[in-house]
Parts: sequence; structure tokens; C-alpha cells
Amino acid sequence: MNDTRSDTNSVRYYCTAGNGMESFLVDEVKRKLAAKDVLQFPGKVLFSSSAMVDRVRSLKAAERLFLLLKQDSPLGLPAHTSPARASYVLQSRLFSDRNQWTGAVRTWSRLQGELAANRNADKTTAVRARKETEGGNGDEEEGKFLVESRKRTRELRVEEWESKKLRSDKQINDKEEEADVLDLSDVKDVEENEAPDTERSREIDTNQISGTYHTAARPEHNVGSCSRTMDQQEMENVSFRINCKCSGSLSRCLSAQEISKLLGAGLSRLLGWKADLKRPQLEINAHLSNDYILLGIPLTRSPLASRSYIKTTGLRSTIAWAMASLAQIQVRPICVLHYLLFI
Repeated sequence: MNDTRSDTNSVRYYCTAGNGMESFLVDEVKRKLAAKDVLQFPGKVLFSSSAMVDRVRSLKAAERLFLLLKQDSPLGLPAHTSPARASYVLQSRLFSDRNQWTGAVRTWSRLQGELAANRNADKTTAVRARKETEGGNGDEEEGKFLVESRKRTRELRVEEWESKKLRSDKQINDKEEEADVLDLSDVKDVEENEAPDTERSREIDTNQISGTYHTAARPEHNVGSCSRTMDQQEMENVSFRINCKCSGSLSRCLSAQEISKLLGAGLSRLLGWKADLKRPQLEINAHLSNDYILLGIPLTRSPLASRSYIKTTGLRSTIAWAMASLAQIQVRPICVLHYLLFI
């Protein structure tokens, strides 16, 4: 499997790092991911990489991983700026390009698909390994389960067929009883009026057939229009939540909660998205300071610093990895009394 994309498909990321860990993270992204356009801010490292997202997720010095949505210079508002003026300037800065938002969401969706495929592959490998260790017991149990499920399906089909047969027999008997009640005079009237009725029925049938041809052509047109507007509908049905952190001069005009509300209202007007604070499909992190404006979308729910193989908390994993990288530890292959767990 190729671990890199083409240079034209490189993705812009940013990672958060602990205090003093930025230099370790810069070295790691350059060495492991061949990252380009690396920028370092206090607590954050921005970079572009064509590596697959699974390799990006394996960074050891990073705390959290984000897809970079927007990077901009600070607002630089005067000291006595009104909240209304600050809101207008912020909205005009962040929502000037609609394609930037929709393109970022498509990239995020593609990366989530890659992560899901990797998780499924890992689960399949783990299940296969467990079956190999358990032996043939798993295959026997699976075969019994399939036999029972097929047997139950056949029983349900037989019951359904019998119920349908009973209903059809009952309908036939009801029709026969109604036919016996008819009088002979009614039968004669029916014979006399049979010809005009048949002509009217033929006209009705022809009209119905022509109508079905017209209505049959409409669904094909609707299917085509639905396929053309599929991406637009997906963009409009996104639920989102905004996490905002604000510092510097802007925090004296607007609080973080007010900025979150402002961004949410702007996104709803621009893209038709719906805010959902409990279970959103998309989460947007905004950080505004005197040094930068950063908007990003988290790529993982849990931080990269949380290691699945560490059960007992101790020294933070990122710091332990930095210490081990500075120590340049080399494992001796003949050492059998002790072992090292690389963080």
C-alpha cells in the first residue's frame, strides 16, 4: 500500500503540542512525514504533507491533530472598537470564501473514510489472528449459526406462504357467494349494457396507459436532478458545533461565547448548516489571538497523546517520547531479563 499521495493532493494540518514540545514536533513531522511549509507557533505546529492520514495519526510528540480550515493574520482592532464593529470585521474575514468551507468539509470526509478503512482492516486482522489461535472451534460455531439462521428463514417463508394462501382462499369464497346472490334480471341488464361499458373501459384503459408513460418519464428526470444535487444536499445537512478560544485585544470586545455564537450564525446563513451541541457531525475549533487566527476540524475524537496500550497513567506519553528520543536508547538483542516499552 502506498503511504503517500501526490504532491498536488497534499493536505494542510496543524497539531497542538505541550509547552516546550514544539521543536520536537517540528523535527518529527519533517523526518516521518517529509512535511513542507512548516510553521511553529506557541503550542501549535502547522505543516503540509502528502502522507496518508494513518501515518500522520502516528505522530508521538503531538497532542491533537486537526485539518487546517483557515489560517489568517490577526484582526488588529483599535483599542476602543465597539462589539458591533468587531463582529462585522470578523464575519467579513472568515466567511468571505464559501468554497473554502465546502472544500475543507469534503477533505475531512475523505480523511475520515481513510481512517475508517484502516480501523476495519485492523479489526479484520485481529479477528483472523484470534481465530487462528483458537483453532477450528470458531469455524464450527460459525457453521452452526449459519445452519440455524437458514433453517429459521425457511420456516418464516413457509409460514408467510401459508398465510397468503389462506387469505386468497377466503377472498375466492367471498366472491363466489356474491355471484350466487345475483338475480337473472340483473344478468340481462348487464348483457344489454355490456357493449357501451366495454367501450368506456377501453377508453379509460388507454388514458391510464398514456398517463403511466408520462409519469414513468418523470422519475428518471427526478433521479438525474437528485444525482446532480447530491453534493449540495450533503453540504446543507451538516450539523456542527464550534469550540472557541479567544485571547488578546479581541477578547476585550467579544467573549469566546459571543464569538462562537457569531460563527455559528454565519455558517448557518452561508451554508445552511444546523447547530447541534450534543452530537454534531462536524466540530470546528477556532483560536483567535494577537498572533494568528486558526480554524481547524479535529480528525480524531481522542487525543493522539492517549496511547491505547498504556493502562496505568504515569509520565505523559509525549514527554516520555521526547526524553527517549534525546537519550538515543539502543536495545541490545541479547538482553532477556528486562525490556523497554517505547512510548
